[in-house]
Amino acid sequence: MLGMGLSLAPQDFRRVLSYPRAAIVGLCGQLLLLPLLAFVLALLFDAPPAIAVGAMLLAACPGGVTSNGYVFVARGDLGLSVTLTAITSVVTILTIPLISWFALNWFIAANEVPDLPALSIMRRLVILTAVPIGIGMLVRRFQPGAAMRAVEIMRRISILLLIVVIIGATIGTWDAIVENIWSAGILAAALNVLSMLAGYNIARAFSLPPIQVRTITFEIGVQNLSLAVLVAVTILERSEFAILAVVYAFIMKITALTLIYIWRGPAQTSQQ
Repeated sequence: MLGMGLSLAPQDFRRVLSYPRAAIVGLCGQLLLLPLLAFVLALLFDAPPAIAVGAMLLAACPGGVTSNGYVFVARGDLGLSVTLTAITSVVTILTIPLISWFALNWFIAANEVPDLPALSIMRRLVILTAVPIGIGMLVRRFQPGAAMRAVEIMRRISILLLIVVIIGATIGTWDAIVENIWSAGILAAALNVLSMLAGYNIARAFSLPPIQVRTITFEIGVQNLSLAVLVAVTILERSEFAILAVVYAFIMKITALTLIYIWRGPAQTSQQ
Protein backbone atom coordinates (compact mmCIF):
# COMPACT_ATOMS: atom_id res chain seq x y z
CA MET A 1 0.00 0.00 0.00
CA LEU A 2 2.87 2.34 0.71
CA GLY A 3 4.32 1.51 -2.70
CA MET A 4 0.95 2.17 -4.31
CA GLY A 5 0.81 5.58 -2.61
CA LEU A 6 4.30 6.45 -3.86
CA SER A 7 3.11 5.79 -7.42
CA LEU A 8 -0.13 7.81 -7.15
CA ALA A 9 -0.71 11.51 -7.65
CA PRO A 10 -3.88 13.67 -7.46
CA GLN A 11 -4.12 13.70 -11.25
CA ASP A 12 -4.64 9.93 -11.18
CA PHE A 13 -7.99 10.58 -9.50
CA ARG A 14 -8.87 13.43 -11.87
CA ARG A 15 -7.91 11.48 -14.97
CA VAL A 16 -11.28 9.72 -14.82
CA LEU A 17 -12.71 12.83 -16.48
CA SER A 18 -10.60 12.10 -19.57
CA TYR A 19 -12.37 8.79 -20.29
CA PRO A 20 -15.47 8.62 -18.10
CA ARG A 21 -17.13 5.77 -19.98
CA ALA A 22 -14.15 3.44 -19.65
CA ALA A 23 -13.73 4.35 -15.99
CA ILE A 24 -17.42 3.78 -15.20
CA VAL A 25 -17.37 0.41 -17.00
CA GLY A 26 -14.27 -0.64 -15.07
CA LEU A 27 -15.53 0.52 -11.68
CA CYS A 28 -18.96 -1.09 -12.12
CA GLY A 29 -17.27 -4.31 -13.15
CA GLN A 30 -14.92 -4.30 -10.17
CA LEU A 31 -17.27 -3.10 -7.45
CA LEU A 32 -20.63 -4.55 -8.55
CA LEU A 33 -20.22 -7.32 -11.11
CA LEU A 34 -17.39 -9.19 -9.39
CA PRO A 35 -19.08 -9.65 -5.99
CA LEU A 36 -22.35 -10.59 -7.71
CA LEU A 37 -20.55 -13.14 -9.89
CA ALA A 38 -18.74 -14.64 -6.88
CA PHE A 39 -22.02 -14.88 -4.95
CA VAL A 40 -23.87 -16.59 -7.81
CA LEU A 41 -21.02 -19.05 -8.44
CA ALA A 42 -20.75 -19.90 -4.74
CA LEU A 43 -24.47 -20.73 -4.70
CA LEU A 44 -24.35 -22.54 -8.04
CA PHE A 45 -21.46 -24.80 -7.00
CA ASP A 46 -22.81 -25.20 -3.46
CA ALA A 47 -19.37 -24.25 -2.13
CA PRO A 48 -18.43 -24.98 1.49
CA PRO A 49 -18.99 -21.91 3.69
CA ALA A 50 -15.30 -21.01 4.09
CA ILE A 51 -14.72 -21.30 0.34
CA ALA A 52 -17.81 -19.22 -0.44
CA VAL A 53 -16.75 -16.46 1.96
CA GLY A 54 -13.24 -16.58 0.50
CA ALA A 55 -14.66 -16.07 -2.99
CA MET A 56 -16.63 -13.04 -1.83
CA LEU A 57 -13.58 -11.57 -0.06
CA LEU A 58 -11.47 -12.05 -3.17
CA ALA A 59 -14.11 -10.45 -5.39
CA ALA A 60 -14.20 -7.48 -3.02
CA CYS A 61 -10.47 -6.80 -3.57
CA PRO A 62 -9.81 -5.33 -7.05
CA GLY A 63 -6.45 -5.86 -8.74
CA GLY A 64 -4.48 -2.87 -7.45
CA VAL A 65 -0.81 -2.81 -8.44
CA THR A 66 -1.09 -6.45 -9.55
CA SER A 67 -3.45 -5.58 -12.39
CA ASN A 68 -1.35 -2.48 -13.18
CA GLY A 69 1.62 -4.75 -13.85
CA TYR A 70 -0.33 -7.06 -16.14
CA VAL A 71 -1.85 -4.10 -18.03
CA PHE A 72 1.63 -2.62 -18.55
CA VAL A 73 3.09 -5.86 -19.92
CA ALA A 74 0.02 -6.47 -22.11
CA ARG A 75 0.33 -2.96 -23.59
CA GLY A 76 -2.98 -1.82 -22.23
CA ASP A 77 -4.01 1.66 -21.10
CA LEU A 78 -1.82 2.08 -18.02
CA GLY A 79 -3.30 5.49 -17.24
CA LEU A 80 -6.80 4.01 -17.03
CA SER A 81 -5.49 1.12 -14.94
CA VAL A 82 -3.77 3.43 -12.44
CA THR A 83 -6.88 5.63 -12.26
CA LEU A 84 -9.08 2.64 -11.43
CA THR A 85 -6.55 1.57 -8.79
CA ALA A 86 -6.54 5.03 -7.24
CA ILE A 87 -10.34 5.16 -6.99
CA THR A 88 -10.86 1.59 -5.77
CA SER A 89 -8.15 1.96 -3.14
CA VAL A 90 -10.43 4.52 -1.50
CA VAL A 91 -13.86 3.05 -2.29
CA THR A 92 -13.01 -0.49 -1.10
CA ILE A 93 -12.50 0.84 2.43
CA LEU A 94 -16.30 0.99 2.42
CA THR A 95 -17.17 -1.94 0.15
CA ILE A 96 -14.90 -4.63 1.63
CA PRO A 97 -16.49 -4.42 5.12
CA LEU A 98 -20.00 -4.46 3.65
CA ILE A 99 -19.30 -7.42 1.36
CA SER A 100 -17.49 -9.25 4.18
CA TRP A 101 -20.41 -8.68 6.55
CA PHE A 102 -22.89 -9.90 3.92
CA ALA A 103 -20.84 -13.00 3.07
CA LEU A 104 -20.32 -13.97 6.70
CA ASN A 105 -24.00 -13.61 7.56
CA TRP A 106 -25.16 -15.43 4.43
CA PHE A 107 -22.77 -18.39 4.31
CA ILE A 108 -21.63 -18.90 7.92
CA ALA A 109 -23.83 -20.27 10.69
CA ALA A 110 -24.98 -17.60 13.12
CA ASN A 111 -23.03 -19.09 16.04
CA GLU A 112 -19.80 -19.20 14.00
CA VAL A 113 -19.78 -15.67 12.57
CA PRO A 114 -16.76 -13.70 13.84
CA ASP A 115 -17.82 -10.97 16.25
CA LEU A 116 -16.40 -8.18 14.14
CA PRO A 117 -18.81 -5.39 13.09
CA ALA A 118 -18.48 -3.76 9.67
CA LEU A 119 -17.30 -0.52 11.29
CA SER A 120 -14.48 -2.38 13.02
CA ILE A 121 -13.39 -3.92 9.70
CA MET A 122 -13.56 -0.48 8.10
CA ARG A 123 -11.39 1.04 10.83
CA ARG A 124 -8.74 -1.65 10.41
CA LEU A 125 -8.79 -1.24 6.62
CA VAL A 126 -8.23 2.49 6.99
CA ILE A 127 -5.17 1.78 9.14
CA LEU A 128 -3.82 -0.94 6.85
CA THR A 129 -4.59 0.65 3.46
CA ALA A 130 -5.59 4.32 3.46
CA VAL A 131 -2.93 5.46 5.93
CA PRO A 132 0.09 4.00 4.07
CA ILE A 133 -1.36 5.09 0.70
CA GLY A 134 -1.78 8.62 2.08
CA ILE A 135 1.77 8.63 3.45
CA GLY A 136 3.10 7.48 0.08
CA MET A 137 1.20 10.23 -1.76
CA LEU A 138 2.51 12.86 0.66
CA VAL A 139 6.09 11.68 0.10
CA ARG A 140 5.56 11.89 -3.66
CA ARG A 141 4.05 15.37 -3.30
CA PHE A 142 6.93 16.84 -1.31
CA GLN A 143 9.83 14.56 -2.32
CA PRO A 144 8.99 13.42 -5.88
CA GLY A 145 12.56 12.38 -6.68
CA ALA A 146 12.86 10.17 -3.62
CA ALA A 147 9.39 8.74 -4.27
CA MET A 148 10.23 7.77 -7.84
CA ARG A 149 13.46 6.10 -6.72
CA ALA A 150 11.62 4.21 -4.02
CA VAL A 151 8.74 2.99 -6.20
CA GLU A 152 10.72 0.30 -8.00
CA ILE A 153 12.27 -0.89 -4.74
CA MET A 154 8.83 -1.06 -3.15
CA ARG A 155 7.47 -3.01 -6.12
CA ARG A 156 10.19 -5.60 -5.75
CA ILE A 157 9.55 -5.82 -2.03
CA SER A 158 5.81 -6.14 -2.72
CA ILE A 159 6.41 -9.06 -5.09
CA LEU A 160 8.56 -10.82 -2.49
CA LEU A 161 5.99 -10.15 0.23
CA LEU A 162 3.19 -11.47 -1.99
CA ILE A 163 5.16 -14.68 -2.52
CA VAL A 164 5.74 -14.94 1.24
CA VAL A 165 2.06 -14.30 1.95
CA ILE A 166 0.93 -16.97 -0.51
CA ILE A 167 3.47 -19.50 0.79
CA GLY A 168 2.56 -18.70 4.39
CA ALA A 169 -1.16 -18.96 3.71
CA THR A 170 -0.60 -22.22 1.84
CA ILE A 171 1.35 -23.74 4.73
CA GLY A 172 -1.09 -22.43 7.32
CA THR A 173 -4.14 -23.85 5.55
CA TRP A 174 -2.58 -26.89 3.85
CA ASP A 175 -4.87 -29.49 5.39
CA ALA A 176 -7.93 -27.40 4.58
CA ILE A 177 -6.65 -26.82 1.03
CA VAL A 178 -6.23 -30.56 0.46
CA GLU A 179 -9.68 -31.20 1.89
CA ASN A 180 -11.33 -28.53 -0.28
CA ILE A 181 -9.07 -28.58 -3.34
CA TRP A 182 -11.77 -29.58 -5.82
CA SER A 183 -14.46 -27.18 -4.62
CA ALA A 184 -11.95 -24.33 -4.26
CA GLY A 185 -10.27 -25.10 -7.60
CA ILE A 186 -13.49 -25.27 -9.58
CA LEU A 187 -14.89 -22.11 -8.01
CA ALA A 188 -11.60 -20.21 -8.40
CA ALA A 189 -11.26 -21.24 -12.06
CA ALA A 190 -14.84 -20.33 -12.84
CA LEU A 191 -14.55 -16.96 -11.09
CA ASN A 192 -11.30 -16.08 -12.84
CA VAL A 193 -12.28 -17.15 -16.36
CA LEU A 194 -15.79 -15.71 -16.21
CA SER A 195 -14.62 -12.41 -14.73
CA MET A 196 -12.08 -12.00 -17.52
CA LEU A 197 -14.66 -12.92 -20.15
CA ALA A 198 -17.10 -10.49 -18.56
CA GLY A 199 -14.54 -7.68 -18.56
CA TYR A 200 -13.63 -8.31 -22.19
CA ASN A 201 -17.21 -8.53 -23.45
CA ILE A 202 -18.54 -5.60 -21.43
CA ALA A 203 -15.72 -3.38 -22.70
CA ARG A 204 -16.44 -4.53 -26.26
CA ALA A 205 -20.18 -3.94 -25.76
CA PHE A 206 -19.50 -0.31 -24.81
CA SER A 207 -17.33 0.10 -27.94
CA LEU A 208 -14.16 0.89 -26.04
CA PRO A 209 -10.92 0.93 -28.07
CA PRO A 210 -8.79 -2.26 -28.01
CA ILE A 211 -6.22 -0.80 -25.61
CA GLN A 212 -8.96 -0.16 -23.04
CA VAL A 213 -10.61 -3.52 -23.68
CA ARG A 214 -7.35 -5.13 -22.58
CA THR A 215 -7.22 -2.94 -19.51
CA ILE A 216 -10.81 -3.63 -18.41
CA THR A 217 -10.25 -7.36 -18.93
CA PHE A 218 -7.34 -7.39 -16.49
CA GLU A 219 -8.91 -4.91 -14.06
CA ILE A 220 -11.98 -7.13 -13.63
CA GLY A 221 -10.22 -10.48 -14.01
CA VAL A 222 -7.18 -9.93 -11.77
CA GLN A 223 -7.65 -9.58 -8.01
CA ASN A 224 -5.52 -8.26 -5.15
CA LEU A 225 -4.56 -11.58 -3.55
CA SER A 226 -2.47 -10.12 -0.75
CA LEU A 227 -5.30 -7.82 0.36
CA ALA A 228 -7.80 -10.70 0.32
CA VAL A 229 -5.45 -12.84 2.43
CA LEU A 230 -4.82 -9.87 4.75
CA VAL A 231 -8.55 -9.41 5.36
CA ALA A 232 -9.07 -13.14 5.93
CA VAL A 233 -6.13 -13.83 8.20
CA THR A 234 -5.43 -10.52 9.95
CA ILE A 235 -8.81 -8.78 10.15
CA LEU A 236 -11.31 -11.65 10.26
CA GLU A 237 -8.73 -13.94 11.91
CA ARG A 238 -9.96 -16.99 9.99
CA SER A 239 -7.19 -18.53 7.87
CA GLU A 240 -9.62 -20.91 6.14
CA PHE A 241 -11.16 -17.89 4.39
CA ALA A 242 -7.84 -17.50 2.53
CA ILE A 243 -8.01 -20.93 0.86
CA LEU A 244 -9.80 -19.66 -2.24
CA ALA A 245 -7.30 -16.81 -2.69
CA VAL A 246 -4.34 -19.22 -2.45
CA VAL A 247 -5.79 -21.53 -5.11
CA TYR A 248 -6.83 -18.53 -7.21
CA ALA A 249 -3.24 -17.26 -7.20
CA PHE A 250 -2.04 -20.16 -9.35
CA ILE A 251 -5.02 -20.14 -11.72
CA MET A 252 -4.88 -16.37 -12.22
CA LYS A 253 -1.24 -16.54 -13.27
CA ILE A 254 -2.05 -19.05 -16.03
CA THR A 255 -4.96 -17.09 -17.53
CA ALA A 256 -3.28 -13.70 -17.21
CA LEU A 257 0.00 -14.84 -18.77
CA THR A 258 -1.94 -16.55 -21.58
CA LEU A 259 -3.69 -13.28 -22.41
CA ILE A 260 -0.39 -11.40 -22.30
CA TYR A 261 1.05 -13.89 -24.79
CA ILE A 262 -1.94 -13.38 -27.09
CA TRP A 263 -1.89 -9.59 -26.81
CA ARG A 264 1.80 -8.95 -27.27
CA GLY A 265 1.22 -7.69 -30.81
CA PRO A 266 1.54 -4.02 -31.80
CA ALA A 267 -0.18 -1.80 -29.24
CA GLN A 268 -3.32 0.03 -30.23
CA THR A 269 -2.87 3.71 -29.54
CA SER A 270 -6.43 4.98 -29.91
CA GLN A 271 -7.88 6.49 -26.74
CA GLN A 272 -11.48 7.05 -25.69
